[in-house]
Amino acid sequence: MDNNGAADAEAQDHRVEAALAQGDTLDAKIILLSLHSGLIAPEIADRIDIEDL
Repeated sequence: MDNNGAADAEAQDHRVEAALAQGDTLDAKIILLSLHSGLIAPEIADRIDIEDL
């Protein structure tokens, strides 16, 4: 959130949640790949429960 404002960070969280909720889409696959490879910022990765996916 240091680089983006609070509204931007919240919008990004909603985009990630929406992509993962849609299931087996390209966006969801990219997010999961990013999570597993450690490319997503730790503060965002901590908010995503991989076991629920």
